[in-house]
Amino acid sequence: MALSAFAFVSCLTDDFIDCSLQDEQPVAISIAAGVFDVPVAYASETRPGTVEDDKIGSMRVLGFRSDGTLAFNDYNEDMYAQTRTFKALTGRYTLLFLANEDSDRMLHETLDGLDPKTDATITLDEVGALSFSHGAFSTDENTHIPMVKLIHNVRIAFKEDGEGTPRPGITNQGDTLAVSMERLGVKIDVALKLYENQFKAWSENSDENERGVIHIENLPDHVHLLQGDNSDGEGLQTQSNAPYYAPGDVVVDTYTRQSTILLQRAFILPESWFIPATDSDKAMRIRINTGVGTWNGRIAVGDARTYAVRRNSHLLVSATSDRDSVRFNALEIPDWNTVPIGDVTVEEAYYDVKFTYTSAEPGGSAMTNLSRARQGDTVTVMAIPESGNMLARWTFSPAVVLEGG
Repeated sequence: MALSAFAFVSCLTDDFIDCSLQDEQPVAISIAAGVFDVPVAYASETRPGTVEDDKIGSMRVLGFRSDGTLAFNDYNEDMYAQTRTFKALTGRYTLLFLANEDSDRMLHETLDGLDPKTDATITLDEVGALSFSHGAFSTDENTHIPMVKLIHNVRIAFKEDGEGTPRPGITNQGDTLAVSMERLGVKIDVALKLYENQFKAWSENSDENERGVIHIENLPDHVHLLQGDNSDGEGLQTQSNAPYYAPGDVVVDTYTRQSTILLQRAFILPESWFIPATDSDKAMRIRINTGVGTWNGRIAVGDARTYAVRRNSHLLVSATSDRDSVRFNALEIPDWNTVPIGDVTVEEAYYDVKFTYTSAEPGGSAMTNLSRARQGDTVTVMAIPESGNMLARWTFSPAVVLEGG
C-alpha cells in the first residue's frame, strides 16, 4: 500500500489545506515525541528530566474518529529515534500517543492486537481504561517510564504543491508534529537526616534485605492510560530501593553528629490517584527498618494533606530525626531536572548558602549558587543543572558575611 506525504494541522488552520483526496486515505505521518525543555504545540507544560527520565524506546499512535471508534493503530520500536514515521489515514482525529509500552509486555500484546478492521467499534474510553502494570515503573536503566499524550481535533490532510504533487504542508506544525509527552510515573528523591547511631544501625543492619534500604508501600498495582482512579486493584504493591550510595555521599555534621544523605531518583513509582485525595487509608507509605526499630510514615503533599499523587510528579521525601522518632515530609519539586539538596538553618547574622554540582560527564564544569538569608531562616536549597548535566556530588559551604557585604 503506497503511503503519501501529509500535512498536520489543528482544527483552527483548515484554510491552509487543499484536501485533494477524500478522508481515510493512507498517509505516512512524522512524529517527534519527547519531554521538551521549550514549549511546543499541544504541550500544557514541559517538565524535562534526566536522560533516564526522558528516554523513549518505543512509540504507538492510535487515531480515533469523532464517534470514538478506532481508525488506525501503528507501532514504532525504533529505539531512541528523534523522529518516527507511522501509518495513518487522512481526516480529523483524536490522537493517542503512547511511549515505552515495551515496559509492559502484556499491555503491548493487547495494543498490538487492536485491528481497526476487526476492532473498529472499540472506543477511546475503552483503550484509555487499559493499564500499565506496577512492574512497568522502575529505576532500572532498562525500564523506560511509560508516557502518554492525548490530542483532540487534529487534521491529517494532503497538501499539493504548485505542480499538483502531494507533499508535506508548510503549516503552523511544519513537516513534523512535535508532541510533548506526559509521564505516568512519579519520581521520588529521598533525603535522610539521622543521628549517627541511627544511621549506623540502618546502614549496617544485620538483615541484608533491610541494610540501607527504604520501602514505599501501599502502591497501586496498575495505572490507566488516561487518568482515572487506580486504587481499585486486586493487590497493593511494595517497591524498595537498592542501597547504591557510597560512604563519600554521606555528610556528617561534626556539631550535631547528624548524618545527611540525598538519594536521587530513589524511586520511580506508578501514580497513585483516587478521590477524595484526602483518603489517608490509600496513601503511599514509607518504611525504614533500622534493625533496632522501624520508622513508618504516610506520604502527603501540601498543607491540605493530599495523599493522591498525580502522574508526572516529582517529590522530595525527607526523613528527619528528633532522636526519639523520625518526622517524614514530602515537598513537590516543580521540574524533574531540579535536584533538591536539602534545608539549611541560618545561625549567624547572614549566610551565603553555597552548593556545587559537577557534571558526571567528562569535561563537565562546576556551578555554584549563592542565596542570602537572615538569622533563624530555614533555606531550602535546590540545584538546577545545565542541560545535559547531572549532579555528581554536593556540599554546603555556608560563610558568614557582613551586612551589606
